[in-house]
Amino acid sequence: MIQNLAPYIWYNGQIFEKEDVNLHITNYGLHYAASVFEGERVYNGEIFKLEQHSSRLIESARLIGMKLNYSQKEIVDATKYLVTKNQLKNAYIRPIIWQNSEFLKLLKNQNKVNFSTNIAIIAILQEAKQVDYSLNLYVSDWKKISPYSIPIQSKCSAQYVTASLAKSEALSKGYDDCLLLTQDNYVAESSVSNIFFLKDKHLLTPSKSNCLFGITRNTVINEIAPKLGLTVEESPSIKLENLKDFDESFVTGTAIEIKNIASITQKNEKYLFSNNNVTNIIRSHYFQIVGKYLNV
Repeated sequence: MIQNLAPYIWYNGQIFEKEDVNLHITNYGLHYAASVFEGERVYNGEIFKLEQHSSRLIESARLIGMKLNYSQKEIVDATKYLVTKNQLKNAYIRPIIWQNSEFLKLLKNQNKVNFSTNIAIIAILQEAKQVDYSLNLYVSDWKKISPYSIPIQSKCSAQYVTASLAKSEALSKGYDDCLLLTQDNYVAESSVSNIFFLKDKHLLTPSKSNCLFGITRNTVINEIAPKLGLTVEESPSIKLENLKDFDESFVTGTAIEIKNIASITQKNEKYLFSNNNVTNIIRSHYFQIVGKYLNV
């Protein structure tokens, strides 16, 4: 069982103690990666951007053909109730939706009567702020899955096989994380986070054709950049050789929040980002937004 898992789990409309929730080995979602999920943060007892996360969860399910019996409001209310029930102050929330069937058949229409969609929400206790350090990324030999192969705006489990392989590769070579490229060798994203590059008050980041639209990513683009007078360009065609033109780089994500990139390495080529002055200001504004959102 996951360490620091909160005592209670919300599962299909009910609260259970964590020891009492068990899934059968024949679970359809387990066999065919028929699941979508979210990652949310609790700060001081409140969930940051909960409505946006819940909307994306429902959209992720829709994009891969799942029909959900819960509305956004019901998911929001369930998540809030779970936080209260567990008396959480700082935590990571993981809602997950998966499909199940009485038969292990791939095609849905073959066992339509027996299909069900399940939803659970778990919470993992963690500190409000993590230790800050800069990351060294390795450009993976694995490629970001093509949008012609899977809806990449769906936060579905199948996408994270590639991310897991790429991060394992990077860690085995002594790096902190990976950088994934598209099938056409354009910059996509890190294993579980979006990436930005900065030069002269101009931010460059991959467009939606290359990466998942992160909630933290959107916060930087729509809330922080305008306040700091930064222009933002979303591009589907960022090449590795373009990176030498930038002074700073950082990644964004719910769990990782905002972290500096120190270097990006592809085999014998290394791109260094020794300056992080603006990134630190962006991070500071992010935590100000978190504070304002929570009225603390």
